[in-house]
Amino acid sequence: VGFDAASGLGVDGVTVTLAGRVERFEALRGQPIVLDLQTPDQHLEIGAAGFRSQTITVDGEKVYAVRLSRSTTLRGVVRDADGAPIPHASVRLIASEDTDAVPSRDIVGRPTLRRTDESGAFTFDALQPGVYRTSVDIAGVTHLSRPLALRDGEWAQADHRLVTSTALSVQVDTPGGLPAERARLLIQRAGTAAPVTRYTDDHGRAAIRPLPAGSY
Repeated sequence: VGFDAASGLGVDGVTVTLAGRVERFEALRGQPIVLDLQTPDQHLEIGAAGFRSQTITVDGEKVYAVRLSRSTTLRGVVRDADGAPIPHASVRLIASEDTDAVPSRDIVGRPTLRRTDESGAFTFDALQPGVYRTSVDIAGVTHLSRPLALRDGEWAQADHRLVTSTALSVQVDTPGGLPAERARLLIQRAGTAAPVTRYTDDHGRAAIRPLPAGSY
């Protein structure tokens, strides 16, 4: 069972690493995950998003309570002007330049680009203490969060609420009149350097939002 050492609550989305193989388990908080190991004395690395991993040695059939320490983590949700989450948005982590508490330039060597999940959420964890902000790029327009100072083991929230809800709806059909599934669309705003890529769904449809006003 994975627990948050700070709050004592159970942790969802536990990862288990065994012999270099990583497996993810979705469990109800406070409920144990079950592993069937072929040999005793196995060394497992237990972790979760936003926590430092911990190694345990499994000896026999029993329940292990693993208390995970929090890592320095910045989380957030990207929403449009109506409050709806925006999935697959590009979010970049930036080390703030306007303070003396600047973290290392490589931001501890971690990837600085994420895509939001289906609920519009993103996570940057295992960070060095310091000051950070996040930027969201939508159709060539950049939205910046305010700078946040993170202490060691602290969790902080950097939500983005975009100011426009303009949308572009596209229907793509084949020459025979059938919906074109997984058709690749390139949407480019006049004056921007690069287009935005989207794909149609099973019905040949795609909705691109939010978009700033302009010519595309």
